Amino acid sequence: MVRFILTSAQTKNPYFRYSMQAFYRGWCVRRAVKRTKAALLIQARYRSLVKSKRAHERFHLVKASALTIQAVYRGWKCRQLVDRNRAAIIIQTAFRRFLCKRRDEVSQSIGNNSYCTYIFLKKTFGY
Repeated sequence: MVRFILTSAQTKNPYFRYSMQAFYRGWCVRRAVKRTKAALLIQARYRSLVKSKRAHERFHLVKASALTIQAVYRGWKCRQLVDRNRAAIIIQTAFRRFLCKRRDEVSQSIGNNSYCTYIFLKKTFGY
C-alpha cells in the first residue's frame, strides 16, 4: 500500500475521503484479482498435468496393445515358417531316400565294379 503524508488541506477536502475509500477499494480488488489469477493459474497447471498424465497412460496402453499384436503376428508367422520348413524337410528326405534307392539299384545292376559305378553315377546324377 502506498504511504504518503497528508496535509491539512487534503484532509479538509470533502472529496478526499471518497477518493481515499476508492483508492482502498481499488487496492483490495486488485489484490483479490491477483489472488484469483494465481488460483486460476494453479488450477490450469494442475488440469494440464492431469491431462498430460492421462494422455501418457493412454499412449502406453496403445503402445502395449500394438506390441502384443505384433508379437502374436510374429509368432504366427514364425510357426508358419517352421511348418513350411517341416514340409520342405519331409520332401527333401523323401527325395534323398528315392535317390539312394535308385543309386543302390543302379549299382547293383551294373555290378560291384566301383569305377564303373562311379563313372555311371557321375554322368547320370552329377556326383
